[in-house]
Amino acid sequence: DVLSYWFLNTSIFCSFYYFLGMYFKDRLKKYNTSKETSLLVGASLLAVCCALYYWADPYIFYRNNELDGNYFVVVVCAITGSLGIVYLSQLLINCGIIKRALLFYGQNSLIILCVHLYLIKVLTQFSHVGWINFLITVVLMYPTCIICRKYLPVVFGVKPLFK
Repeated sequence: DVLSYWFLNTSIFCSFYYFLGMYFKDRLKKYNTSKETSLLVGASLLAVCCALYYWADPYIFYRNNELDGNYFVVVVCAITGSLGIVYLSQLLINCGIIKRALLFYGQNSLIILCVHLYLIKVLTQFSHVGWINFLITVVLMYPTCIICRKYLPVVFGVKPLFK
């Protein structure tokens, strides 16, 4: 185990996913996929993510700051889950309010990636029902992103560190 000094290992993992997303974001946009293909690929990737997550012990993940966990499971779940959401979001991008919500969460994905685990940790103290925690987290991420962007813009990459 590693001491929880600012969850340093969580920050390292967040950086990996952030750079991976930046690398693939333009490459995924180049593929014009049909709605059926987007649905099939997105649902398949999310199914792999869910199956792997439930097959492995969820307490092995880095949110517990344990380095003896299976990081292969963590990385595969993160990549398949993220890509699954990207493909499924292509189906919803033409809906007005859904488009605005997806754009907001996409533009604030680094903040969400770095903050959501702390919120989930608190929520699990009150509710052990996963989908309730998920919905509350999705709703609370909106004001959290606004607060982080307003009061901590340098920390979350909104403004540059050096001028």
